[in-house]
Amino acid sequence: MSDIVDSTVSDQRRTWLWDQQHALVCRIELSAIYHRKRERFLSHSQKFLQALTALTATFAFSELAKPVGIGPWAALVAAIGSVMPLVFGFSERARDHAQLAIEYRRLLAEVRKLGARLTETQLTEMNGRFASLEVTERASLGALVVDIQNEMAIAAGHSDRVVRLTWYQRTFMHFIDFHIQVKSQRSDEPGAAA
Repeated sequence: MSDIVDSTVSDQRRTWLWDQQHALVCRIELSAIYHRKRERFLSHSQKFLQALTALTATFAFSELAKPVGIGPWAALVAAIGSVMPLVFGFSERARDHAQLAIEYRRLLAEVRKLGARLTETQLTEMNGRFASLEVTERASLGALVVDIQNEMAIAAGHSDRVVRLTWYQRTFMHFIDFHIQVKSQRSDEPGAAA
């Protein structure tokens, strides 16, 4: 009888380890995607503002702006467009996010290289390395994280786990941190019900 109990505990422990490994892989993938999206957004913002500045500055001093009287307004837009990248540091932040995305992808590759079933020691080490990467991050934008979780859920065939974002959350998810309550899907206790 004790052999049956021991094998059940062992099976529960293996299931718990697998669940923890799966949760770690999902968190790493989410972080890598998050930082790629932030890098892309910030890089495109920088390019858009450069183009806007060039166009409005050119228009402000062109002959077309004089009769209409919008030359000073175009110059103001050009000035604001040229100052924003300096104040917000889009290119530096984009580089930071690119580097974090690379580091998360490397960690994901190492986890996958270890195989389908990590030992508890390996899992602890990988969780520690993940936590050390998280320490270097800025606070995450809630709606953007939920949007990525939705993409991952749909890709995994779990469209029932999609959390609906409002139009303004989707529109401003790169600008404003929306705190969105999402029920946790994972358990941190061995043998806990899934």
